[in-house]
Amino acid sequence: MNCACKLSLGNQIIGLPANLRPRFLSGLSPAQLDSVLSVAKHRRFRASSVVINEEDPAERFFLLTSGHGRHFVITSDGRKILLHWLSAGQIFGGAAILSVPFEYLANTEVMSDSCALVWERQTIRELAAKFPGLLDNALSIAVTENIAWSTAAHISLTSDDAHGRVAHLCRLISTK
Repeated sequence: MNCACKLSLGNQIIGLPANLRPRFLSGLSPAQLDSVLSVAKHRRFRASSVVINEEDPAERFFLLTSGHGRHFVITSDGRKILLHWLSAGQIFGGAAILSVPFEYLANTEVMSDSCALVWERQTIRELAAKFPGLLDNALSIAVTENIAWSTAAHISLTSDDAHGRVAHLCRLISTK
């Protein structure tokens, strides 16, 4: 598995892959970034691994550092419905940062061998209190990436014909 995370001999995270600029960590000073990374755990996941299960308690917060994945739900009749694609630099498990314990709303699966930084719920909450920019970044990501996409998809599904839905989806993908 090819992972470019910078780890100490004791597997403590000492740096991100060279070209990775996660939006979640934007605005942090180098010292703040070191503080946030030093308490994360580094995890490797094999392709097709389900990392988060829908309805499990939201106990971990993830930053994908390599590979790609997807959020999905399983319908009552057993169909897998794709919700959102993930690429390196994106976060998932965001419900863990909430002040009130919550459960994950969807499953998350990595599609390729992947690595992620992981923070336990209490740790990410403490970091968000210490560095409020993290909570701002997480909220900004939730609104501009997830809610905006869901709203646009819902509008398209309820108002466009099949040709319009495909065109709308192509516009959404091209803006990512």
